[in-house]
Amino acid sequence: MKKQESLESYADTELFVIGTFAVELAEILESVDDEGSTVTLQGYGKTLSKPSDKIAYVIDELHDLKKKALNVELLLEVAKELED
Repeated sequence: MKKQESLESYADTELFVIGTFAVELAEILESVDDEGSTVTLQGYGKTLSKPSDKIAYVIDELHDLKKKALNVELLLEVAKELED
């Protein structure tokens, strides 16, 4: 039972992280049409100013988010198995 709760708790945390980062990616996409706007990536010290760079970054990060979401799905399946 404790393992199941631990897995579910971890999955919930991961879902929160995924959701938060998805919002940040949406904000980057919203800035694509803003002439001269730049996006500074926290922790990377990198600035994106060209629309194509912003879009490429978002696409790359969405691939990573998809992998995280699939991992969360697997964790929840394992937690359900432990419940049964």
